[in-house]
Amino acid sequence: MFLVKHLLWLQMEDPGSKAVVFSTWRAGLNIIADAFQRNGINYTRIDTVNKSANPVHDFEVDPTMQVLLLHG
Repeated sequence: MFLVKHLLWLQMEDPGSKAVVFSTWRAGLNIIADAFQRNGINYTRIDTVNKSANPVHDFEVDPTMQVLLLHG
């Protein structure tokens, strides 16, 4: 998956960089989240799957949180 490959490249080339991934298709975000988990990419998400009280805050303050997944 190109997205995973690119984010892994970013981890090496620009440590601390962050990305936002948006999809209107929740199943697509589930597939992406699974790929992130298998490749060690830390993420949080804004939809009914995430039980975090404030995923945006988590994304902003956690330096290891590389990706914010958005469902719309």
